[in-house]
Amino acid sequence: MLSNAWKDYEYTQIIGDVSALSVFNDEAFDIIICHNVLEYIDDKETVVKALARVLKKDGILSIYAKEILMKHIQMVAKYLNLK
Repeated sequence: MLSNAWKDYEYTQIIGDVSALSVFNDEAFDIIICHNVLEYIDDKETVVKALARVLKKDGILSIYAKEILMKHIQMVAKYLNLK
């Protein structure tokens, strides 16, 4: 059953740096999963801005990092206009 779960959905996996997102229109994605990435990025703000640009208004952004700091979470909230 689970093997059929994604058959009706388009799935885009992006492997590369943040410039790979430049080919996508604004608000292109319903869900963005960014796991174990930010802790390896020097310019986290640029990455979060790029993710926010391609995320739909009511989209879901999942960021996970083994050692993510609260300031990263606050930065995400700022760019997604969360309160």
